Amino acid sequence: MSKPFIVLAEFSVAPDSFDAFFELCLFDSRHSLGDEEGCLGFDVLTDNDDKSAIVLHETYKDRAAFDAHLQMPHFKKFAEALKELEVEEKYVRFFTHQAPAH
Repeated sequence: MSKPFIVLAEFSVAPDSFDAFFELCLFDSRHSLGDEEGCLGFDVLTDNDDKSAIVLHETYKDRAAFDAHLQMPHFKKFAEALKELEVEEKYVRFFTHQAPAH
């Protein structure tokens, strides 16, 4: 049995684009959780100190579920908007969930 696949992605957003990007992150989260059987969790986080930072914490059943996420229409809309809103992708990191056991 495979372990959950975790994605942490941090973005830096200009003040004039922050609200639009934040709404887009919420859109991606709602659709990922609602439309993708393999999406187990999708949190949208804002930094208490850095008002330009948004972090996405995503949990998928496995790597294949994440790869399927990348093909979804709501993700494609999200990816296109990154360019339009000039959002800086600071990092995307991948993890395997180890504990507690599910």
